[in-house]
Order: sequence, then C-alpha cells, then structure tokens
Amino acid sequence: MKAITPGRPASRARIAELAYRIGIWLKAIDGLIELVTGVLLWVAPSVLRAALAPIVSTDADDRFIRHLVATAAGRLDTGIAAGAPQIIIIFLLSHGIIKLVLAYCLIRGYHWVYPYAIGVLGLFALYQIYAVIRSPSIGSIIFLLLDLVIVALIWREARLVRAR
Repeated sequence: MKAITPGRPASRARIAELAYRIGIWLKAIDGLIELVTGVLLWVAPSVLRAALAPIVSTDADDRFIRHLVATAAGRLDTGIAAGAPQIIIIFLLSHGIIKLVLAYCLIRGYHWVYPYAIGVLGLFALYQIYAVIRSPSIGSIIFLLLDLVIVALIWREARLVRAR
C-alpha cells in the first residue's frame, strides 16, 4: 500500500473538520448554559443571582471576564436575575433547547439538519448583529464572530456531504 502524505489541502481539510467539531460542541455547551440559566431563572432565580454575584460585582479591571460570564448566562446581571421578565426566561429556554437539538443532530451526522442549522444559527447571528449595533462590546463581537464561523463551517460540511 502506498502511504498517504498529508499535503496542504488534506491538512486544511482536517483543520476545518476539527474546527467544525469543536464549534458544534461549543454550541452544545452554549445551549446547555442557556437552558440551565433559563430553568434557574424560572424556578430558583436566587440561586443564579448568588452564583453570579461574585463575578458580576468584580472590579472594573475585570470587565471583559464579567462580560463573558454575563453573556454566557444570557446577558444577566443581578437586576435581571432578581426578577427576570418571562420573555427572558422563554428566550433562554427556547435558545438552549434549539441549540442542543441542533448540536445533537450535527454531532450525530444527520444530514437533513444542515439547512435548518444554517438558517436558525444564521437568524441567531442576525440578532447578535442587532445587539452589537445597539450595545457594542468586545465580548459580543467575539461571540458573534465565533457564531458566524460556526455557520460557515456547517455550510462547508453540508457542501462536502452533498458532494459525496
């Protein structure tokens, strides 16, 4: 048998495949965080407020970390956690469930889900663009760019599957 030497195209393909897999797992983790946050806001908002209080109330020097935590928890601060409006709870629960279902289907390789994943995650990215325009921050921009990269990687994967 002839040994296959990895050339640039094969190496790029492996990197793109690895990035795709990592991106999907990140979406699953993101969905799980949103789901858990939504459930906590629904049934025990004081638990979430207590968990976030040490992080949200840190010094101004830690703004980036504080912003990342608040974004990962659905852009919550102590005021929202104290009495979350129903729309935020519904938003977090629905986003979390949708992301978990999409991530599960993508991890399992269900090809029929690619167009839905691109569409739904694309709509989420459009909302993030609106949020960045309304209230720009480095953390929001980073999360938006990561989501756009994940959408592009899903699109790439869908094209590869169609080509096979």
